[in-house]
Amino acid sequence: MDRMLVSSWYNLHSSVPSSYVQPPERRPGNAILASGKLVPVIDLGGHDRADIIRNILKSSQDYGFFQVINHGVSKDLVDATLNIFKEFHAMPADEKINESSKDPNGRCKLYTSSGRTTKDVVEYWKDTLSHQCQPSEEFVEYWPEKPVEYREVVGKYTQELRKLGLKILELLCEGLGLKPEYFCGGLSENPVVLSHYYPPCPEPSLTLGTSKHKDPNLITVLLQEVGTNALQVLKNGEWIGVEPISNAFVVNIGIMLQCVKHVWVDVDPLWQLHPASAHPRSIVTDALPNMGADPLL
Repeated sequence: MDRMLVSSWYNLHSSVPSSYVQPPERRPGNAILASGKLVPVIDLGGHDRADIIRNILKSSQDYGFFQVINHGVSKDLVDATLNIFKEFHAMPADEKINESSKDPNGRCKLYTSSGRTTKDVVEYWKDTLSHQCQPSEEFVEYWPEKPVEYREVVGKYTQELRKLGLKILELLCEGLGLKPEYFCGGLSENPVVLSHYYPPCPEPSLTLGTSKHKDPNLITVLLQEVGTNALQVLKNGEWIGVEPISNAFVVNIGIMLQCVKHVWVDVDPLWQLHPASAHPRSIVTDALPNMGADPLL
């Protein structure tokens, strides 16, 4: 496992290993980049609720993505969470592996590349810590205990992100004429948090941190580290860079939310992330349905 983690060997290479080099048509250096286009930013602290809902619906339709500010999650907590994940990924590989291998069912895990059980045709330049974070706290016993404050800080963060996710889903419901609690309960009761670490890359134009993909869930709430522009969204054949904003979250409309008959998205919300010469990190919180819940349609 140690040799598999990109963070354990990236500084030993002056070039990208061949297994991480993307085909020419998929390399970020060859992507068609949009000029002057920005993913919408929505102020959730505004007083005009109807306007907020209209902006969310339009952004969801036009991009499948938007950023939110004034969302109610404190900057101190956001900074503490970023720092705790930085400390985790900076630990020796054997410690990280030990701290993330306690769950007998493998729901708390540390992996590299995409984490698929079958080997990727081309590897991705990242390490990821992933675990469930149900409000019942039934999985906390499997979370890392190191760094020392991990469970306390990440516990508070995931609670606040669940509130934010449900608030956004409630606003969507209101705009779509659905009951406010439509997405509560079984449709969003399996949240998962993922901390992605993209070690410095000697040739970032040749590889990707995350493949071009759609998220299969209801919504994804993504926290980007300010200072690195790596996230890109595809619209009309052009990649739009999503510039990190201090204390803002990126929201992605997932496939399952698009399955609701009232939701329409004019674009397929594809996204990817490319590494850089710095140490970009992102924290993802997914709202996942209970597989035993009532169907969406």
